Amino acid sequence: MARCLIACGSNEGQSRQHLADAGDLLRSMPGLTLLATSRIRETRPVGGPAGQAPFMNGAFLVETEFAADEMLGVLTAIENTLHRQRFERWGPRTIDLDLLLYDDLVVEQPGLTIPHPRMTTRRFVLEPCAEIAPDFVHPLAGCSVQDLLDNISVAHPHVAVVGVPGSGAAEVAAAVADVWLDTVLLDMDDILRGVAAEVAILLVAEQAVLAQRLAYGGRCAPGTAVHPPAAATAVVDAEATGVIHTVAQLSALQAELRHRLLAPASGADRRPKAVVIVEANDLERAIGEAVAAVEAMA
Repeated sequence: MARCLIACGSNEGQSRQHLADAGDLLRSMPGLTLLATSRIRETRPVGGPAGQAPFMNGAFLVETEFAADEMLGVLTAIENTLHRQRFERWGPRTIDLDLLLYDDLVVEQPGLTIPHPRMTTRRFVLEPCAEIAPDFVHPLAGCSVQDLLDNISVAHPHVAVVGVPGSGAAEVAAAVADVWLDTVLLDMDDILRGVAAEVAILLVAEQAVLAQRLAYGGRCAPGTAVHPPAAATAVVDAEATGVIHTVAQLSALQAELRHRLLAPASGADRRPKAVVIVEANDLERAIGEAVAAVEAMA
């Protein structure tokens, strides 16, 4: 048997009833035991189109005989039973069920990522989860759900926007600063002095996109030597020396950053508890995702 944390949300029609119906379906499902249900919270929409109604959010703690991929299928079936319609990303929906944690499982494959990749900065997810399962450990962050909630509840959370040249990190950092004035964006010197960030947003772009942006910006041409960005290497406590000669090497550094930031944390690890990976091939979309990740902390 495995324990699972499930987030639920709705902002269309009878939202409270939709969430109650989802709980009833989980309770009646063979192979599942509903252990706890959070109270329902009303929250403002984050991201998505303007003018949406407030969301109703909650969480369920279940014990199940199903494997993780089967559990995902169960949640999809419940959504379909409750007439979930998917018209627009982050838009209004009758019901939304997300598999957040499945014991200490870590998996990343098409259609299934556990832990949920954006849960660590979403207050509307962490608050109901901490109500019913405060000690449930996030296997990558190496801390409990309650710790994750406390992490984004400090008076002035520090956010490190990290990326190799060509990833768009500077543009994303500027956009986040424009809408989140209480957040301090850490620079290289801050990180090197050991100022810990509560949240890291890593921008990841394909190699061809890195090459195109660098060439367009006049900062890099084939064969030109580029020094590794100190902010990026400092986040993983790596040496900021050496020279990167090719875009392929930049891409390799980016992959190493992703690996280091998403590797299971140890007790002595000083990296941020909340790590959000944002695909940056489309810079406008990346800015929207990064801003939404930070706004969700409120």
